[in-house]
Amino acid sequence: MSEDKLDEGAEYGAFPFDYYIADYQSRADFKVTDLANNLPSDFSNDQIKVLSIHQSNYERNICANLDTGIQKIWLRTCYDEDLNEKYENMRADGEDEITLFRCLDDSNRYAFDDGSLDHWRQVLVRVPGITDFRGIGYDGDVLTYHSGKNDEEMRAQCEEIEDEESRGLALTELEFQVVVYLLDREAIETGLIKMLWLDEHGNSAWENRVEPSSLNSLSGAFMNGIRLDEITGGNSGRGSLISR
Repeated sequence: MSEDKLDEGAEYGAFPFDYYIADYQSRADFKVTDLANNLPSDFSNDQIKVLSIHQSNYERNICANLDTGIQKIWLRTCYDEDLNEKYENMRADGEDEITLFRCLDDSNRYAFDDGSLDHWRQVLVRVPGITDFRGIGYDGDVLTYHSGKNDEEMRAQCEEIEDEESRGLALTELEFQVVVYLLDREAIETGLIKMLWLDEHGNSAWENRVEPSSLNSLSGAFMNGIRLDEITGGNSGRGSLISR
């Protein structure tokens, strides 16, 4: 992904209903009546303010959301000089895997950490497209989720899991559209990266923590289709530590 020029098809990002409206005008109202109800009231105005004028090419490329799987975002929101060395050590520990992420690390753009728990949500104003759908299914009439949320076969498999807690987490996984690896003050101070699993509305559907040195093996586990409750070793509570 280029930082200097736009990727093909990334001129304005890739909003999910761009796909529909082009060929299915009758579905345009769905954009307003359904998805809008799940967004903050000021989201549309903020979105309009940043698109094309205030976004960098790199951010607009991210908004195109062309990855076939769940997009991985590395987001640093704390730029305290006293923590720089610790941050750089964390990044070095996971560098092999981090190079594959979409990295948002710029003190001029992402210094959001004001001590509030949800300060990271400001990134959704700059790059609202990171939680968008993957596009249209092959038959042209179904939005394709990165998570497989509307894949009936995947859902049926999850519902067959006997353990209630594991079944619930497996169904929750179907909500995930993007994972944000958050480096805020708390994460840097503790040396544990926060993993925020966001749904298509930008809400945190689940959270975990992970050691930087575990990123590579963690990525391999997900590629091999290992469920989140299996990866956490049965400790599948929200915010649990993933250690590989």
